[in-house]
Order: sequence, then C-alpha cells, then structure tokens
Amino acid sequence: MTIRSVRVNGVAATWQRNGGELTITPSSGLRQGRIFTTVISYEGVPQTAPDGSGFIHTDDGALVIGQPFVAATWYPVNDHPIDKAAYTIEITIPDGIQGVSNGILVRQRSSAGLTTWIWDAREPIASYLAMMAMMAIGEWNISAYEASGIKYWDALDPDIFDEPDPITGEQFAYSQVADLSYKRLTHIVSVPTDGANLSFYIDWATEPDWDYVFVEAHTVGSDDWTTLPDLNGNTSQDTGFSCTDWPALHPFLAHYQIGCAPVGTTGVWWAATGTSDGYEQWSIDLSTYAGSDVEVGISYVSDGVVQGPALWSTTSRFQPGWGRPPLRTTATPLMDGLFQDHPKEAPPTPTIGSRPPSMISPLRGRWRRTRLPASRR
Repeated sequence: MTIRSVRVNGVAATWQRNGGELTITPSSGLRQGRIFTTVISYEGVPQTAPDGSGFIHTDDGALVIGQPFVAATWYPVNDHPIDKAAYTIEITIPDGIQGVSNGILVRQRSSAGLTTWIWDAREPIASYLAMMAMMAIGEWNISAYEASGIKYWDALDPDIFDEPDPITGEQFAYSQVADLSYKRLTHIVSVPTDGANLSFYIDWATEPDWDYVFVEAHTVGSDDWTTLPDLNGNTSQDTGFSCTDWPALHPFLAHYQIGCAPVGTTGVWWAATGTSDGYEQWSIDLSTYAGSDVEVGISYVSDGVVQGPALWSTTSRFQPGWGRPPLRTTATPLMDGLFQDHPKEAPPTPTIGSRPPSMISPLRGRWRRTRLPASRR
C-alpha cells in the first residue's frame, strides 16, 4: 500500500516506514492524556497474507477475514487485539456494488457513477474485527433483519453451495440458515402393531461438531422425547463441542443430553454433523411406538456463530410393517410442509433472497480510526 499523506490533528506530519512499521512525528508535541486524531491517506491493491488470510480477492470482489494480526495487511493500525477502538468505515466503489462492514449502515451517497457506503461501529472492537467486504450484487444472498433490538446483515455467497434438486417431484423442504436456530419438520403417524419404518432423503451441510441434524420423536400426548438413530449409519452419539452451550442456547436438548453425555432426561442423542455427500437416505425404526400415534420430526439445530447452508429434505416415505421390503410405489408421502421454529424456542430466521450480478474495483480511499480515552477501553 502506498501512503500519500499523514496528518495529526489536521496538520501535516512527517513519517517513516520500515517494513510493517510506520512511525509518525507530529509537527508539534501532543499533550499527555489528550485525545488526538491521525488521518492517513493511502491507496493500492492489498495483498493476501501468505497463510491465505487478510484481504482475500475473489472472482467478484474481496473479503477481509482472519485473526489476530491481519488488519495491517490492508490499513494502518496498531495491530494488537488489546488496542480496541470505534470505527467509521467508508467504502467508495462503482454503482451496483455493495460494501458491507461491521456496525450500522448509517448512509449511502452516490455521485459520478460511484457509491460510498458508510458503516459506523460505535462499540470498541479489536483491529482484526474491522471487516470490509466488497461484493457483487447477485453473487451474494443478502438478508437484513432485527432481533432483540439488534440489526443484522447476513451476506451469503451462493457459490459456496449448490441448491440441490429434489430426487423426485419439483419441491423440497429447506430449513434455512440462522444463528441460534432450532427447526423441525414434523408429522404425526399411526404406527401399526407390527411396527413401521420411516425412510427419507436429506442433504445437509452444517458446521462440524457444532451444529446438528437429527430425528426427534415422542408418543403423542407424552413428553417421552428422544432422538432416533439412522440405520444406514449417518448418525452417531458424539455430542461435539457445542454440548456445553446447549443449556443456555437450546434448553430443550436436555431431553437428549446432560452435560456432554448422550443421555438426557427422557431420551438419548443420535445426530449427524458436517456435510453429507449429496442426498443420503435415512432409515428410522419406529417399532418402539408400535400401536401408538407418534410425532416424528426431522430437526436442525445451530449455535450462535458460523453456519453452513443447513438442511434440505425430500421424498419421505412411511412403510408400515417393520422388516418388510420397501414398497415405494405404495408408500405414503410423509412430512409434506415447511420447517418450523421449535415451538418452545423460536429465534429469528432471516429470509434469503438473491440479487443481480456486478463487478469490483481496487481499494482507494481514506481511513479514519478514533482512539478512545483510557477510561473507555
């Protein structure tokens, strides 16, 4: 990056650069304990760090991500996590391109084919958390929503995953993606006295060992909730890394887990995590509920950060008579409908839409970073 000018409290200052170290000498001394402002004007095309982090160039834009020492790869900063500050980020890019960053989008202004996106992060954050993404409209799915007084902008690159086609027919059920999500696709079935088998195809992509896909069941009118294993081997009793968080995030999971043990207050834990190899067929034994009405649910649960594309379900079949060969031509379709928020836990789930495509340009502009008084750090 090329530095064009440095000013301290509005007055030009001298500076020296030695590798990654920038030393600034103000034209006059600074009084101890007083707040001062440094403005550094610079330009260039930031380079990605050798380990692949920092300012990452994409085929339609750029993304900044990494920790804890990546901020200095694209803007001048005292790059240490303990030196927190408030940020105002202005991104000037060609019309039709979106600039997304931390904080609140306070305004946009356009002139001569350029649009400036102004984001204000008022709470002090570490330098590596100051994130800027320039994205092509249409190459991202954008959702904006508000929950508990907090405004969210989610930007998901559709190239990360391909939306699967249904195995049969023209429709499938999709859980959608959200932090702190607990989704169910449920149906009540009457299990014959000689048992029954439930089979279906699902395609899932979740954060490994943190977010899960599973089958829940309970006798109608009873609280005997449990999860059921897939006889094709897609599930396990591994509770992963998120087990310690569930009591606060999703207390209903105590039915299946206590601590990190796969045994809960009424049932046991069987689930899948990570990414499937396309659609996988699951087979669930319902013989435990022979002669009863049972509510069965295909469920998806997530923690508070880092989500995968989640869960698709299609072609569900209920085959009476456990152990009989599957008769797909006479089997009854099951679970036609939509994934719903867990009835006792209903976090917001943003709607995902699409946008038309555009382009990207090199970074060029001014950066202003406001240091906080010691009393606010």
